[in-house]
Amino acid sequence: MDFLQLKYFSIVANMQSFTQAAKKLYISQSSLSQTIGHLEKELGYQLFDRHGKTIELNEAGKVFLAGIESMQEKLKDTLRQIDEINGIQAKEISLYIGCASLALPGLLSQLRKQCGEITFRILQMRQTDVQPNTDFSIVGQNELTKDTNAILLLEEDIRLAVPKEHKLTGKKIIQWNDLEHENFIALNKEWSLGNLLDTACNDNGFSPNITVRVDNPSMMRTLLKEKMGIAFIPQKTWNSPSVMADLCLKKIEHLELKRYVYLKWRKDSYLTDTMKTCRNCIQEYFQNI
Repeated sequence: MDFLQLKYFSIVANMQSFTQAAKKLYISQSSLSQTIGHLEKELGYQLFDRHGKTIELNEAGKVFLAGIESMQEKLKDTLRQIDEINGIQAKEISLYIGCASLALPGLLSQLRKQCGEITFRILQMRQTDVQPNTDFSIVGQNELTKDTNAILLLEEDIRLAVPKEHKLTGKKIIQWNDLEHENFIALNKEWSLGNLLDTACNDNGFSPNITVRVDNPSMMRTLLKEKMGIAFIPQKTWNSPSVMADLCLKKIEHLELKRYVYLKWRKDSYLTDTMKTCRNCIQEYFQNI
């Protein structure tokens, strides 16, 4: 068993495709399949369930992948620590954006000023409970956490967004029965923000007429701008002229909805001085929002 086998396995496992993994690695699919086959033979058990041309990690494969990724992250931490001992700082920092993407341009500008000539690798995708193995992650949660590898960046109210000429804008107090015949736009439930509408409505015995569910916040903002419906949105991180120009935020009576934006990193990971500067910069930037 060698490092190359483990690297190839990790890529195949995460992509769930020999074809796509071979393209990413710039090798032939047959060579990749042969490498994984040798690894499985050496281990004495299969790591994938194969169904024709499709593959899926089996239980052994999932356990093996978790161990490999943990080992890879530990190796990366070790190399960074050795570099720092020799006066070399990290040249790349990866950042997963699970929420507050509208703040990204300003945040990156601030990071570039404070962190020097660092390459920032940005990942953004549908938010789930499992985030990619990045150095830092900015994620939204519906509840507070006491994790030691997390910093609360922002606490914000969730408000009902309606077009400015909508009949609801004239009401000082909005009640649930005012929303019975309204069309709602909502994020898919893979996003923490998408769960807020369902949770709030269920708790108040209300069944919203959700006419559109989308898989990314940008599309949701576009549909709001086009007056395709109303929606629950974060009050601070979505507060930009491009979003709020034609919208009005309203509070529903007896409804207190909040979202908590956290900066997270891997537990027990080694943070270089540059990474600590990056972490402090992100925290400071959100404090000024």
